[in-house]
Amino acid sequence: MSQGSTPDSAPTSGPQGRLQGLTYSVVITLGALGLLMAINQTFSLWLLGFKPLGSSYLYYLIGLFLAAAFLCYPARSHDEHRVAWYDWLLALASIGSTVYLGLHGMTIITQGWDFSAPAEATWISALLLVLVLEGVRRCGGWPLMLIALVFGSYPCMPIICQGFYGAHPTTWGERSVPMSWGRKASSAFPCRSWRSW
Repeated sequence: MSQGSTPDSAPTSGPQGRLQGLTYSVVITLGALGLLMAINQTFSLWLLGFKPLGSSYLYYLIGLFLAAAFLCYPARSHDEHRVAWYDWLLALASIGSTVYLGLHGMTIITQGWDFSAPAEATWISALLLVLVLEGVRRCGGWPLMLIALVFGSYPCMPIICQGFYGAHPTTWGERSVPMSWGRKASSAFPCRSWRSW
């Protein structure tokens, strides 16, 4: 640092420029809740009687940290130093959709929502899928989001599925359900892979 500069005069960029006041408090709270939830689940503490299913726990965790990502990372460079109203709306939608899925965790398993889900649940699952892709775009950029979109949507492409993979093609509505809560969902598959190491 030069002799005349101080830490207060350093330019702020990225999340640091957005995290002020209420936004800072909300992001710290979301992070603390996520960390506490992970400790509670990992060590089977069951604090305050909170003992969610494994899949429900993952939905809650995704909701907390996805909401924090919307508050930390701007949708466009113009909003680098302020949190826009739609960032708050997306954060609330992230928490709301994952809480809905988390509360229905047992129903998803016992009633086979992988294959036949209510219309409301299908729409919420599609919303969560869009929110996750937007979160990936904000944190990882367009290339990462496009890679996730291409590999996530290949079952919807009939020529590739029937010819190369020999699989039955599906629609986007059919695809959003297993991508959000199926046995090989985005939340479950990495965790099973990590446990198998």
